[in-house]
Amino acid sequence: MKLYIIGNGFDLHHGLPTSYGDYKRFLNKNYAGTVQDYEDFVGIHNKKKEAWKDIENALKVDYRKVLSRYADRPSTMDIVTELEQNKDQYSYIHNDLEDAMEGLTNFITNFTGLFLYRWLKSINVKQAVDDLSLSPDDIYVTFNYTNTLEKIYHIPDSHVYHIHGSLQKLKGLMKQVREYKEEYIAMEARDYGEEEARDMWKYREGPWFFNLQFRQEIQFGAAIDRYKQLNTMEKWYAADKEMSEYVDAPIRTLDRFMDRSTKDIRKNFYPLFKFIDPFKEYINTVEIMGHSLASIDDPYYSEILIPIFEDFMWVFYAYKGNRKDIDAFIRKFRIKYYRVISW
Repeated sequence: MKLYIIGNGFDLHHGLPTSYGDYKRFLNKNYAGTVQDYEDFVGIHNKKKEAWKDIENALKVDYRKVLSRYADRPSTMDIVTELEQNKDQYSYIHNDLEDAMEGLTNFITNFTGLFLYRWLKSINVKQAVDDLSLSPDDIYVTFNYTNTLEKIYHIPDSHVYHIHGSLQKLKGLMKQVREYKEEYIAMEARDYGEEEARDMWKYREGPWFFNLQFRQEIQFGAAIDRYKQLNTMEKWYAADKEMSEYVDAPIRTLDRFMDRSTKDIRKNFYPLFKFIDPFKEYINTVEIMGHSLASIDDPYYSEILIPIFEDFMWVFYAYKGNRKDIDAFIRKFRIKYYRVISW
């Protein structure tokens, strides 16, 4: 039995438009302003990164720098002086900072939520052709949201683990959203009127509800320790009471941004182990097909896969024979037995 590790290169091999460049083209066609919002955000804080080469890594920013960009003042005493001399001016500055954080949250909510969902839904898996020899008796860990394995190669669901979520499991999402929308507007219209209730849904409740449901299944964003980042920011300002009060609300807003731009991959460790465990005594080969071996996913290998399968045969599929990342991976994890196949 083989264990396959499947990445986005698998879908690209089958001619599916699933690259980050394809997402950019989708956004340019349908939500062009979001492209500029994303490039502005990433460009300011990660000038050396290629924004559309790897979105999830590009979203891995230093949130203390993000906050300081908006909170930066000549000195803490200037804030204290403004607070003492002009209460209204201080209130204005505070609200301006919080509004900036809120603007980031509004942008990322759609970028990693609704717009991402609509792009994924637009990908027609049925156009793929089964040109590989894959057995339904093997097992598959896939980093893809699409159901190419199940649809094209007829791999049973019990033999596929979508480690970051499956679009197929969101089949009834839009119906659920519509039903909740009707209930919400009817309830709020009693107090605020229908027009305002619809605005409340459009700008606040709708994005919140969709994002909550979507992200319960789909994990997309930077792999960072969100709580560690928050703790770092809070310690940064904790020594100064006035400054702490000044940035407290923006930090809370930034927390919401981080909730929608990051993922906690450690919570996937046990489900991954639980999926593999019933099959591991039958597995003799690990085959990596179309997975970039990017460092963002290293913990899955170092914590789960390598300890279990380090002495097994590893087969790597190299896109157009390019094995630079593969050789680095082999050295990093001291893989003893391996083969590299040009793909």
